[in-house]
Order: sequence, then C-alpha cells, then structure tokens
Amino acid sequence: MVEYDKGFPKEKRVTWDAVTADQVKDYHSFTVTGHVEGVEKEAQAQVTVEGIIAVEEVSTTTPVGEKPALPESVRTYHSNGKTYAAKVAWDAVDPQLLAQEGEVVISGRVEGTNLPTRLHIRVSANTVKGANVAEQWTGSVLPLAFASDSNDADPVAKVNDKVISFTDAPANRWTNWGRDNAEDSVGILFGDSGILTKRAVDNLHVGFHEDHGVGAPSEYVIEYYVGEQIPTVPSNPNRVKDETDHPFNNPANWKEVSNLSVQEAVTAGKMNHFSFDKVDTYAVRIRMKTPEGKRGSSISEIQVFANKVAAEEKSQVTIRVNGEVLPGVNPSVTDYYIDARDRAYPQVEATASHHGLATVVPSVHEGEPIRVVHKAEDGTILQEYRLHLTSDAEKLQQAAPVAVEAGRRFVKVGQDLALPSTVGVYFKGDTGYERKELTVDWQAIPADALSHEGSFTLEGKVLGYDLTAQLTVRVSEKTGEILSVNRDYNAEDTRAFASETNDLDPNQIDYIDYINDGGYNEYYRWTNWKREPDQTEVFAGLIFKKNGQVTERLVNKVAVDFFADQETGLPTKTVLERYIGPDFRCPR
Repeated sequence: MVEYDKGFPKEKRVTWDAVTADQVKDYHSFTVTGHVEGVEKEAQAQVTVEGIIAVEEVSTTTPVGEKPALPESVRTYHSNGKTYAAKVAWDAVDPQLLAQEGEVVISGRVEGTNLPTRLHIRVSANTVKGANVAEQWTGSVLPLAFASDSNDADPVAKVNDKVISFTDAPANRWTNWGRDNAEDSVGILFGDSGILTKRAVDNLHVGFHEDHGVGAPSEYVIEYYVGEQIPTVPSNPNRVKDETDHPFNNPANWKEVSNLSVQEAVTAGKMNHFSFDKVDTYAVRIRMKTPEGKRGSSISEIQVFANKVAAEEKSQVTIRVNGEVLPGVNPSVTDYYIDARDRAYPQVEATASHHGLATVVPSVHEGEPIRVVHKAEDGTILQEYRLHLTSDAEKLQQAAPVAVEAGRRFVKVGQDLALPSTVGVYFKGDTGYERKELTVDWQAIPADALSHEGSFTLEGKVLGYDLTAQLTVRVSEKTGEILSVNRDYNAEDTRAFASETNDLDPNQIDYIDYINDGGYNEYYRWTNWKREPDQTEVFAGLIFKKNGQVTERLVNKVAVDFFADQETGLPTKTVLERYIGPDFRCPR
C-alpha cells in the first residue's frame, strides 16, 4: 500500500530482495528491502525469525498392568520468551512393558513439527486410592449409570451423582419399587472425559437404602462385562431390559468377579465395600434379588475407585556446565553466573532426582540467560534457574559458606511438627558476612519422637552445599508457660534491659524492671522520654535467667503492652529479634 501526499492510498506491486539462508539460520530480526512498481521510494519489511527452542519431557505413573492416560500436550519454549502448550503424537505403548515394575520411556513428536519429546512412565505395584471413576461428569454422558429396570420416580442417574443419602432428606436413590421383578441389576458404563474406555477395576462400593417398601438385596452377584462387542450407551439407561438387542441383556457377556470379599455384613444405611481380583472392563454391575417382605431394592450411590501410583512431589536438580557440576545450586537462589570469557557457548545439562525432570532452555539472544526449568514427577514446577553468561570476574567469584544457623522448635506432645523449609547460611564476603535463606532437606522425624516428652535433634542437608543443618526439637506437655515475669525484681530470675531510659526527669518513675513485673498498672512503666524529641532508635528486652544463670529458652510467642500519654506513644516501627551471639554476662 502506497501513501501519497495527495489523493487516496493505492496498492502497488513490490519486488522484494531475496532472503538468504544465512539471514534465517539464527533467531533475530532483520530488514528486507523491496522495490515498488512505479515509485522511486523503497519499501522495507521487518522480519523476525522465531521458533521453538526447547520442548519439555513429561512424566506419569501407573499401576502394574494398567495403561496410563497419555498427556495430550507438552510445554514448548519459544525464542520470543513465551511458553505455549503443544499437542503431541505419542508412539504406542507396549503392554508387556507395563506388566512389571520399572520405568518405561516412550517417544513423541510435537504435532506439525519433527521436534521430539519423551514420556517417562513409572510402573509400580505400590498403589493408593485414586479418583472415583464411576461418578458423573458435568456435560458428559459417560460415565453412565444403568439399570435393567427402575421406578419412574427413582431414576438410576441418582446412583452416581455424588449425593449419598439414606433418608428422605433428600430422597436421592434408585429403586425398582413396584416393578415386581424377582431380580434386577444396576451398573456403571465407564468413560474418561466423556469417551467410552475400559477401566482396571478391583472394587465396588454400594450404599443401599431401606424404607418400608425397599431395602438391601437378599442375594447379589457382582459381574463385569466380557462381551466381544464394544457396548454402546443404552437408549434408556433406566430400563435396559427393554432394549432387547443391547449387549448388556446377553448373560454370556457378563462374568462373575473372583475372590469377592466384603469388609462387613451387607446392610442398608451405609456404604458397603466390596473388593475382588482386578479386571479390565467397560462396565461393572451388581445383580440383586429383591429382599423378602419388600417390593424392590434401593441404592443411593455406587462408587468405583481407581488405583493410582502416587507421584513424587519433591526432587533435587543437578546442573552441569561443560560436564562439571555447577556448585551451590539451591532452590532459594535462582540466578547463577557462568564464565563466558572464552566466548564459547557452554554445554548445559540438568538431571533431577526422585523421578523429576529438568528442561534446559538455551539462550538465543545476547544478554538472555540460559534457563533450567525443574519439575517434580507430579508435574509441579519447583523452580526456574537462570544461568547468566558473564566475563565479570567479580560476579564469577563464589562466596564460601562459613556457618549454618542452628534451629529450635517447641511442640506439644502428640502434635505435628512443621519443619522449616530453609535455614540461615552465612557467607564470607569482602566487607563482612552475608546471610542467605537456603532450602534444606531434613531427615525423617523418628516414629515415636512426638509421642512423649523429651528432646531430639534432626539433621538436614543444605541443598547444593556440603553443609549440615541441625534442628533441636523439644517435646513437652507444658505449653503457654510464661518465662518473663520477675515480680520481686531479683537477680536470680529473668531480667529486663534497655539501651536507654528516661533519666532526665528527677521525678521520673520509668524503670526498665517494670516491663516484666507481671503487673499492668500504667503508673509503673518504662519510657525513654526526652525533653527534646528525636528519632533515635532504642531497644528493650529480656535476659532469661534461671537460678541466677543466663539460660537459653524456647520461645514462640511474645506479647507487648505499650503505654501512651501526651508525650510518649506507640513506636513507628518495631523489630522483634533474638540473640544469637557469644555467651555474655548480665549488664550491671
């Protein structure tokens, strides 16, 4: 489009200079010149070369013998600094590789490209209770509850709506009351995100309801679908028996589960828990005979829980630069400096423990850092590290750690202990010491350590350093003990101190000993009142003593009652500190 000083803009043909292979081999911007037909002025186009510079690998877990759900997408990192989700086409998973414990790695490619990625599958027999795969999905037909027959007022959709009620408030149940059938069945047709799918099933949980007309069945059989025909959604899930050609109505398509057991006697008014040998099936059902003296059976809810392998939530990363481990990598520190004085681009690799993963995102623009994105096995991004290329010798100088703060905790017998995620570490600098809060990995708390009074010490590793942190834990039945009060102002117990006190007024009564005498009379107080106001910072505190000796105390709460009148008042800023220096004697 050509703009003129007079008249309207016009479209003109333009012939652009050729773009060379060298111009598009790197991620950068450049200008292309074009010659406009019939116009002396040249056209210019700004071209930016962009693309995917890194693709993450992903992880999942699955029980032995079960095919996992494959992730639909992975993160891709682009030269423009943005992150996108891209669909992936995965290779097929060999079922034989899932038949035993171990790690299975399959390859995939980002759709529309030749960029590879990998899926790490941890196969384990160590499982925990997973999601209820029987419950309804909002906006989806599957999973679907179905019944051979139903009372019109008590539809089968009630059995997987996540509402369990054994009363009429609400009356949330399926029944076949009044249908006068000697036997009926209720089941679940499985689906994943609305798509019909097989499930590995080894349990069924059924909540039977009872009133004057219905109750728990007198006899029952739990069965799973084994038909060769893939089942379809019944046209009327409340009365499958009316759809005579549906595969659910063929008894040969159902097989009784083996090694069935139940935790307690089957009764109405509670969830009954059945377990059996694992089966891989599209559907499961319970076939029931109407209880004697009743006109039908009744179910409030059916649940089927998947087994899952709990994914690791923690991981530690190791970063290597040109084959050498980068020292001092700690999750509390995100920025590191790499020697670039030889002008060579470094080779950066990263690995993660506990089945975690790390993605190295290269630097493609001058001044940008190399990024390392560290994830736990469960997919949580734990940290993103930035490796800066520099020739500045001062930035490359690694400060050496000299000490780790010892920690203390006080906990009541039987209570849980929350361990600190970081500890204070002191580094030697050119002008003094620098304190950093660094992530620490603590050893496990001894099994019975919190069940009785006493003390114990935990050790922890400061990540990235050959440093050991210590945490002393005191367990006691006593909590809320007041450590400060010294009613008699004696030298044997806790003493108060201050950097300065009102000593200008001959009639003053502002003694420091009043702050811990146990009384709340405002007439007895401490101040640093002065005739001429200033902004001098002052401090007041307590020295803990027992039997005349300065002693260490475990403190987790401090209360301060401030006094105010026309010339004194609340401080504009307060800082609560604890003493961590060398041993000392009480000031005179």
